[in-house]
Amino acid sequence: VFFEEYKKNPIDVAGVGEGDYAGGVGLRSRDVVVDLAAVFNVMATQLEQSLTKEQILYLYLNQIYLGNRAYGIGAAARNYFHKKIEELNLAETSLIAGLPSAPSDFSPLANPEGARSRQKQVLLRMVEEGYIKESEMQEALAARLTVFTTGTDKRFNSRMVPYFVE
Repeated sequence: VFFEEYKKNPIDVAGVGEGDYAGGVGLRSRDVVVDLAAVFNVMATQLEQSLTKEQILYLYLNQIYLGNRAYGIGAAARNYFHKKIEELNLAETSLIAGLPSAPSDFSPLANPEGARSRQKQVLLRMVEEGYIKESEMQEALAARLTVFTTGTDKRFNSRMVPYFVE
């Protein structure tokens, strides 16, 4: 029944009437949240039907927030390490790989111990899955990382975007 109604009028199924929409979606009750969740599930299914899993992952990795003003893996590499993705070593890559679940909690700037702990979890999983050897994990954990805060290294920022003022 839901899908039949959704095809007719997805906005109405989501619980949004004419009086509720004024530049944004107004939520009236707990029932609306359930309906919105169902709409998002339908949208996710449509997304999976129109894009490959690799395309979805590519879009996700290029838009996810990773802290330090970085949206996407490339921006995180630039902002945290002043490098391109291709230039990152295993230690740097595993640190960034640990950020998506909680960028604030695992920030190497705000919580270096938490970031290192999460990095170790990522590396352990890589060993378990056979992507790296234990010796490579130990080498990555022993590596000294230089992490930059976006906005404080004026020479780097002005070289990259000289006309931008914050």
